[in-house]
Formats: sequence, structure tokens, C-alpha cells
Amino acid sequence: MNSEIHHIDTNGQESEPINANPFTYLEKGQNGEVEEACPKSDTTDELDVKKLKRDISGLRKKLKIYRISFRDLLSCAPKNRDSIYMCIKAAKAIVENDWILEKIRKKKTLPIEDVLSVVNVYRGTLKKNSKYIIAICLIITGGLETLNRYISNTYAKKEQDSNLGVVLELARDGAVVMTGECRFLLVIKKKNMYLGQEVKFAEWEIRRYRRNTVRKAAAVVVLLGMAVLLPFFFSRGQIAYSDKGFALVAIDINPSLGLLVDRNDTVIDVNTINRDADILLMDNDLKGMPVEDAIEMIFEFAHDRGYVYEDKENLVLVSLALNPDADEKGDEEEKFEHLFNRIKSKVIGDEVIIPIVIAVPQDTVKSAEMNNLSIGRQYIYERLQGFDVGKVRRSSIEDLLIEYEYSVGL
Repeated sequence: MNSEIHHIDTNGQESEPINANPFTYLEKGQNGEVEEACPKSDTTDELDVKKLKRDISGLRKKLKIYRISFRDLLSCAPKNRDSIYMCIKAAKAIVENDWILEKIRKKKTLPIEDVLSVVNVYRGTLKKNSKYIIAICLIITGGLETLNRYISNTYAKKEQDSNLGVVLELARDGAVVMTGECRFLLVIKKKNMYLGQEVKFAEWEIRRYRRNTVRKAAAVVVLLGMAVLLPFFFSRGQIAYSDKGFALVAIDINPSLGLLVDRNDTVIDVNTINRDADILLMDNDLKGMPVEDAIEMIFEFAHDRGYVYEDKENLVLVSLALNPDADEKGDEEEKFEHLFNRIKSKVIGDEVIIPIVIAVPQDTVKSAEMNNLSIGRQYIYERLQGFDVGKVRRSSIEDLLIEYEYSVGL
């Protein structure tokens, strides 16, 4: 394919070709700088543009009623084709049943049992992708022709252009588009883009959107809201941890391990909770390291040993609690808050590892040791209904947070 494109100056004169992506062209502005721009449409008139903007705005308002935004769909929508197909299958069954639609309108959530009674899909698919399914229902019933065509073609398993999409939102950091494969992506924003426009984009124009979803944020906020009240940490436990370390820091990836930290925020001991943690560390000594450096090194080991998926984002739970057997010196509250803020601000992960930092009550430490769980897993387990310890131990952190979110009705 010829990737040479031309920029057009303000006098309409074509310049020498510039090697770039075939889906864009470069336009020279009044200041002489060259800008990327979307090709102007010859077929879309002003009335069509106004209608498209009005329709997109209407869809945004409908989604808002269900606490869903286009931004949410960047990260809570499924990425796998089979999952997308199953979600569309569920949405099509829902819109054909007025009583389920009415239930969704009233409760603003997806009635899992009711949907399962009319369509054969996995329960986990419905739980994990409930916002996406509701959004697809609203698009189907909303009459947006291009988006409905994408949905119909994807459901019919027709080959779709993965580099074609409709602009749903324009923001400072890019444009949110729904693609022909019914995915939601953030792409580079260009001059002449408008809401409702069908645009072509290249792979390099896709921006990585950090997984900062309302779903995960809500789950984490609830965890923090229930646990970060510092006076609650000082109910005494009976566990025989070394009194030299005043706090415990647990890291859950798939391996689970714990760090004992002294009052200078230095690691003084390491406890591997499962066999995977032994393999992860491979006799590497983290003692004597600042706690944030030790955690970042654990993240590096996770990359090197293949404990994270490199093609998607992975949640890692970092949990903190006071050591119930540490000698009290009267400054525990201040020290713990300093440690929490230090880890929260310095342990930032990367494009693959997304750390979630929480504080848990001191009483959880005793229960965690009895169940051979990390303090973070134990904390979530104590708040999940109908979960056994074995399932909590085997489940990924992401799955646990999804179950936690569902159990509390977020």
C-alpha cells in the first residue's frame, strides 16, 4: 500500500509528499505548522452533522442515567471477539423482551437471572460486561444507523474493518470511537473530526487508555472507604510477627507474598505465601530495600517470569496493615499514613501492571494467617458472600474485585 500523503497549504497548493499513514493527511495552518487532519467529507452536509451530534449527545445522556460514560467503555468493554459476540447476543435478546428492558430501566442494572432465562450465555460474561451490554441495548434501541450496522454485522460474524470507527467523544487526549468490530478505542484526535463521523485510523494512532474505570475505581473506593479509617487498625491481634516491623505489605499478582516493613519504610523480612511466590523471587533478597523499590522489583520479576499478560493490563493488589505484635510507640497512626501515601504515590506500575493500593484492618492479619491468604485476599474474602477460601486463593485479583463489586451492588 502506498503510504505517501500530501499536505495542503492555505492557498490550496499541494506540497511534496510526506511518508505517513494513509488514513490521514497533513494540513499547513496559518502559522506555517503542519497538522494532522481527517479528510473532509464530501457527502456529509451541515444538517447531517447537526443530526449526528444530536444523536450522539442523546446516547450520552441515556448512558449517563445508567452511570456509564463513553470513557468507561474504553476499559470495561470486552476485547475478545467471542465475548463481544456473546454480549451482543445477550443485548439482542434483552431488547426483544419488554419486561427485562423495563427491569433494567427501573433498577439501572443488568438482571442477570432474568437475562439467563432468555438467552444461553455464560453468567460470568453477563457479570463482567454488564455495562457494555446495557450500552449495546441503548444503541440498538436508539436508532443510530452506523453503530447499529456495526452491531448487526458483528452479530452476523461478517468480516469488519478494525481500523474504522465512529467518533463518540472528542477530548483533549484523543477521540473515543466505536469500531466496526464493536470495540471502543481512544485514537489520536485530528483537525476536522466531529461527533458521529466515521473515520479511518491506523494501529499507531490508537492511544493506550489507562485502566481507570468507574468499575474498578468504585470497587477500590469502597475498599478504601471501609478500611482506611485509621482508628480501626488498632484493635489488637494475637499473631506472632516480629516486633521489629511495624507494618505488613502484601502483594497479590498470581503469586502472593508479604513484606515486613520497619519504621523507616525498609523491608526487613519477606514471606512467600504460595509456591508461585517462591518461583517469582527465585532466592532474590529484598531485605534492606526501601519498600517502594522492593515492590517495583517484584513487578519486574512478574514480567520476567511470565506472571502477567503482556498484551493487556493486569491488576495487582498491594495491601497494608499494621503489625499486631509491634511495640507501640504512640506514632503508629502518623507512620502508617506516611507509609500508605509513600507507596500510593511512588508505586505507579506501568502500561501492563496496574497497582491498587488499599489499607486493611489489623484484625484481618490474624485471619489471613489462619487461612494461608494474603491480607488483601483475606480482606476481600471477609466481604464476599458464598465464597470459600479455596476459591479466593485460586481466583485472580481482577476476578475477586469484579465479584466484590457485584456482591455490594456497585
